[in-house]
Amino acid sequence: MDRAQYARLLVAYDGWANQRIMSNLFGLDESDAGPGASWETVFGSMAHVVGSQAVWLSRFRGTAFDSPEPEELSELESQARRVQADLTTFAAELVDGDLVRKVKFKDK
Repeated sequence: MDRAQYARLLVAYDGWANQRIMSNLFGLDESDAGPGASWETVFGSMAHVVGSQAVWLSRFRGTAFDSPEPEELSELESQARRVQADLTTFAAELVDGDLVRKVKFKDK
């Protein structure tokens, strides 16, 4: 398996795992996050994951990042689907050389 194929496999697995988590978020309340959750709540942690994926995808593409923080689960679910679709499209176009190039970006 070459690097690009492996990247596509990882993107697919990540999408599957994120969807499993998202499907379990429905019906939880804030107290279900438990102590020590890295972003205080399960929703916050998942919003961080999806937001981070969107930020890195924009960096890989050399485009501006413009994605508002979701405030409700339905918004987070829509954003997660959109980001996964974009990641899948991006990964489908990868060739091995893309995975060794340097990515330059500036944080605001």
